[in-house]
Amino acid sequence: EAARESAALLEPLLASEGRTIAFSAPQTTSAMMARGDRDAATQALVAVLDNARKYGRGQVDIAVTADAESMRVEVRDRGDGVDASERERIFERFVRGARHRHGSTPGAGIGLYLARAVLRQLGGDLAAVSPDDGIGARFVRDLWKRYAGNSALIPSAYNAGTGATDRWLSERKTEDLDEW
Repeated sequence: EAARESAALLEPLLASEGRTIAFSAPQTTSAMMARGDRDAATQALVAVLDNARKYGRGQVDIAVTADAESMRVEVRDRGDGVDASERERIFERFVRGARHRHGSTPGAGIGLYLARAVLRQLGGDLAAVSPDDGIGARFVRDLWKRYAGNSALIPSAYNAGTGATDRWLSERKTEDLDEW
């Protein structure tokens, strides 16, 4: 539901520009549960979708998948894309891609920074990756379903020292996230 709700928030804006959203998710919802702050995760996804709206062209694709350990939401647009050399840098605070630094598209370079920060606080991550066909931008959001007792699922920054995993787990504000 959260991914559908996020898409529904942006759909009218895209429609006013003559654009659409294509949404795909598995039919079964039993595998689509995770723990986390639903509102924060939704806001992070809205920021990524708004980025696709501002910088992309044509249809925006949202694909939701899940496996035993994580849920993944991929957002894809058909814009100019993100140069490989900038795929990490665009997640820094107040940084915009080189093509849009001085352009007419409004933005302060804070949306992707906040989206990634929120998802990392929830035990997930956000990355810009190369689209399979090389056209547009593709953002992948992962949120782990469970992390207690499995430090392999804890972000690496928290695995470095003694007690880091316990500290990471104690910092989590969680509730059920349903039907991503």
